Formats: sequence, C-alpha cells, structure tokens
Amino acid sequence: GGSGLSAKCPEEAYIENPRKRRCAVNKNRTARDFVIDIASRSPCRIRVAAVLSDNHGIFSWGWNHPAPDGSGVHAEEHAISRANRRRLKGSRLTVFGARRKNEAPVTARPCKDFCLLLALKYGIAVIEYGTKSGTWIVEKLGYVRAR
Repeated sequence: GGSGLSAKCPEEAYIENPRKRRCAVNKNRTARDFVIDIASRSPCRIRVAAVLSDNHGIFSWGWNHPAPDGSGVHAEEHAISRANRRRLKGSRLTVFGARRKNEAPVTARPCKDFCLLLALKYGIAVIEYGTKSGTWIVEKLGYVRAR
C-alpha cells in the first residue's frame, strides 16, 4: 500500500526520513496554496478540499469522498472531524473546488444546510472560498450558540 500522500508532491517539499521518503507540509505555504493542491486527493467528479488554519498555521485538512454507506462526506466535514477541537473556535476555513475532467475551478461556498451550520457550531470565525473565476471570497461568521 501507499502512504496516502499526494503523488504530486513537489520535489522541494520532500524531507529525508531514515525509514521512508515522505512529503512534509511546508509551513511557509498559505492555506489557499495548500487547499488547491489537496483537492486532487478527492475521487469525485467535483473535487472539493477544505483547510483549517489559525494564527499558528494550518492544523487540519480534508476533501470530499464517498462514505462507506454510499453517501458523500463533505470536505469541510472531513477537515473538522480530523481537527484538534480546541483550535476550531476563531479559526479560518478555506475551501476550494475544481472539476476532475479539466481541473477548471468551481465556486466552492460551503453548503448552507450542513457545512455552514457545522462551521457555526464549532465557532469558526472566517470562511474563504474559491470561485469559478479564480478569485476568493472571504466571509466573516458571527459565532451563534446552537439552541
């Protein structure tokens, strides 16, 4: 089996490890750069990736993929499920999407009925997402306590 890491890891991002050669997260990369790179990990027709970051840097990431029961796992849900819960409040969620066929960007605003509610539940302060024109939209969220 493979290491589960992207096959497109740039040569300069590799670090030497006595046991194996693996791709390390470059701490100098922005969340926007990283989310664009990891979108290729999704097996779906519309590939969506999400990255969580705070003042200390990127701390979690995820991509959309099929769940074992046949339903879909959203990229935002995947990133939040992998995150350190203590770092979520006040963090930034960066989302990017592209078509698998031609890698053309798509607008990747988190869905209102699930992902946006999840972001509010965990106190994520800012959501930024890529658009099909290649620009980024930044939205500040007001933390609302669930009733």
